[in-house]
Amino acid sequence: SDFIHENLDKVDCLKMDIEGSEGSVLEDLYKNNILCKIEKMVIEYHHNIRQENNSLEKICNILDSSHFSYNIYNNYNKKYMYENSYQDIMIYAKKIN
Repeated sequence: SDFIHENLDKVDCLKMDIEGSEGSVLEDLYKNNILCKIEKMVIEYHHNIRQENNSLEKICNILDSSHFSYNIYNNYNKKYMYENSYQDIMIYAKKIN
């Protein structure tokens, strides 16, 4: 969020693929009032990697509060889900004008 805040007036599209830290970064962008500069986001959310500061519910709440519409797609193609495995989910978000 510091880089965007200090260097950019507008972000057309922000892509996040940060292996389980998506919730933390999105929360930081939200708390620092940076999401208003972003028009679209593509978030590769890694479900079940770490739960300490990362939940799909938190991400969706932040997107809702920041006036984004979004679609969620499951990228998980394995036949069987097993305990302690992770799941890739793609979130496509666009600011509602």
